[in-house]
Amino acid sequence: MRLALLIVLAAAVVAGAAGSYYHFQSWRENRYDDFIIEAAKDHNVDPALVKALIKVQTDFGADAQVGDSQGLLLIPPRVADLYLEAHGRTDWGFTCVNRHFRNHDPNKPEQYTSAVERACRAPGCNAQLTEELKDPATNIEVGCWFLDQAQGPIRQRYEAPPDARVPPDLLVVAYRWGLPEGREVGLSESQKAFVGRVLQATEKYRTPLTGRARQAAGN
Repeated sequence: MRLALLIVLAAAVVAGAAGSYYHFQSWRENRYDDFIIEAAKDHNVDPALVKALIKVQTDFGADAQVGDSQGLLLIPPRVADLYLEAHGRTDWGFTCVNRHFRNHDPNKPEQYTSAVERACRAPGCNAQLTEELKDPATNIEVGCWFLDQAQGPIRQRYEAPPDARVPPDLLVVAYRWGLPEGREVGLSESQKAFVGRVLQATEKYRTPLTGRARQAAGN
């Protein structure tokens, strides 16, 4: 009787731990969906592709950094520089973890503070600041902006009509390595494998993200 009770208790503990782990993983994988859906809509790109790029590159780690590439989408330096130039800016600042300064208006210096202070200047906040490009909403915004900007040059390269749909594999190549020469030419086997993983993850996320986007639009 005692042994049976111990077995039942052990099973309950294991089930509880498994359930907690599942919920944590689900939360971790879906916590940026609202940012992804909003930015993808603003820039007319596929939210599932954006989420897939995040999954494959950083597995949803907002503090990720590989070389000079940063954040959820590992924004490459050339993409970050293009974004700054297009928005009349010269460098990246810091932003409040409490989302006080979501729009990062460069004409409002009170939104930023020095790297030494690292504290929010908003009244009553004093929260820790994070590097602006590692802020999830900003990082996703920059990535979506570039994916949108890349579509025109890709169409021109392939002499496609202005309203032609740009294949997602070419967008992935443009994001990671620059304007693509083609689907096969110039890509190494590891690069082709990377593109394949992103496209596979895109299909995984398309249905649930489409449902969430529709739900958000209805609210």
